[in-house]
Amino acid sequence: MQVIGHRRRPKKWGTRDIFLKKKRYAQDMELADSKMHLCSMEKRTIGILQGPNLNLLGERETDIYGNDTLDSIHQYIVQSFPEITFCFFQSNKEGEMIDWIHDMRKMVHGFIINPAGYSHTSVALRDAIPSVSLPTIEVHSSNIVTG
Repeated sequence: MQVIGHRRRPKKWGTRDIFLKKKRYAQDMELADSKMHLCSMEKRTIGILQGPNLNLLGERETDIYGNDTLDSIHQYIVQSFPEITFCFFQSNKEGEMIDWIHDMRKMVHGFIINPAGYSHTSVALRDAIPSVSLPTIEVHSSNIVTG
């Protein structure tokens, strides 16, 4: 008996994926630099995408997420890496996040994404990342040693 139309379930985002992506990041960035569709800029440009409820950092559950606001985190990133240009975006809406990834695909060399609550539930967001063929690192902002 043949199975027709069988599709594998999308791979869930996990810790192992993050470590593998970090390991391959340097190779991926070299590959991204060689692609002609990327905009030519003097500085490397990274898109940083923040997911739902991260606009409330510094106000909500500070014992888990800390006292830093999203703006202060962005300022720290810019000051820490002056050789890189960053494009920041935060949304509480899944569709807006996907649209931003698609819109930025020709303007950045790669992405850093904190999908927040969507890391466990959004197949569409997970699918948008490989569709743009750019190196991507997933991060999370909670303090895993609190409890």
